[in-house]
Amino acid sequence: MIHIASKFKGKIANALNTLDTLKEEMKVSSYEKKLAKLEKKYPDRMRALKPMLKEDNGNIERLFFFLKRIKSLKKAFQLDNQEKTGLFSMLLETDCKNIHDVAILVGIFGQVAYLKAALEIYPDLMHSKYANHLTAAVGGEKLAFDVSASETTDGYFGEIDIFISLGEFGIPREKVTLIDCFEIQSVGLALNDLAKDGTVSIYFMFGKKYLYSYLSVASLKKIYIFDLRQINPLTQDPAVEQARAKKIVEFKATLMMFLMRSDVTKLLANGNDFKKFFKRGIGCSKQESKECLYFVDRRLTFFKYYREQKKGDDLQYSGINKRIDDQYHEFIEANFSRPFNRGAEISNWDLRPANPYQLHFLALDPYLLLLVFGMLDKTQYPYEKFKTFYEYQAKLLEYKIKTNLKKKEQKLNHLAQKMKTKLFG
Repeated sequence: MIHIASKFKGKIANALNTLDTLKEEMKVSSYEKKLAKLEKKYPDRMRALKPMLKEDNGNIERLFFFLKRIKSLKKAFQLDNQEKTGLFSMLLETDCKNIHDVAILVGIFGQVAYLKAALEIYPDLMHSKYANHLTAAVGGEKLAFDVSASETTDGYFGEIDIFISLGEFGIPREKVTLIDCFEIQSVGLALNDLAKDGTVSIYFMFGKKYLYSYLSVASLKKIYIFDLRQINPLTQDPAVEQARAKKIVEFKATLMMFLMRSDVTKLLANGNDFKKFFKRGIGCSKQESKECLYFVDRRLTFFKYYREQKKGDDLQYSGINKRIDDQYHEFIEANFSRPFNRGAEISNWDLRPANPYQLHFLALDPYLLLLVFGMLDKTQYPYEKFKTFYEYQAKLLEYKIKTNLKKKEQKLNHLAQKMKTKLFG
């Protein structure tokens, strides 16, 4: 019976994948038809709106969300000025969660007065990637002030496309420091400084050209970002490589001293990536990894949190990482009342030096994790703590194996039942 079931396993999987693809295509096709109707009915307005829709995933859905909230296109464009202003203000204050929403809303209403109103709440709007689109959307009308002369976000952490700002949490730019990982004295001073707070968050980012790009370590008082570029092979010159290898050994020794400190709890924002850097980038042995104490992994904690939110519902491992991340960011949105944009994750991490947008993201993601676990502490949420890095990895592997086995068992039982029904009625 199991042999028969396994014979059809591949076909059923392919059929399910095809069904998912068709659903996505139907969804896209539905939006395209709706957009085509809007373009035909409101060509001028849609000419200005369309470029905005391509700037971020979900913009098209937000367009139709706003149109639904307004009730109908006809009503939206035929309200008198007073009613229109009231409607715009209500939507701006209650339904706009980020700069993408604001840009689309201004594009729908399409007048400079609404852009000015939006700028009072979102002053960085005209420094965002929507600036040119918005100028076109309001018919090229000039604003009452020179946007190019207004304050930019380069000098502080309030970056335009990241909607939670470090500034809101009392972390000014001076508290965020970028350090070359081969400046051993600076690295040592930074890690000693961080250890004084007792709990830190570790976040790792990789690029395409430079496999090891940035390592962020944050406490509630300071954030240090270590530039790892020089850990990557840079040249074929044996003398240069020998000097580089020596620097790696020095950096590894400094970092290991910090990781082995039992008086510091380390929260891992992206444990699997950090494991790769830990093992390959600085050549950490299995024994050394066992000696690293008090790690708490975000994925494992929110795996447990996600299961509890599902109230015991079986959780398949397929796509689990994305769902855990989604749950984590839902938790952020619910507790901080603002969304967290992860768009920087797909930016060019080989860029040197990192731009303000990237630096903000490298500082914000690990810092938010500290605040999230602080909230879990207050609610006595029993998140997972691990005595060693090795135990953390073993626990994660155990979760993966169990969920994969359960998934396979359920599929086989389901197929066996179907075949039994088909053969015997």
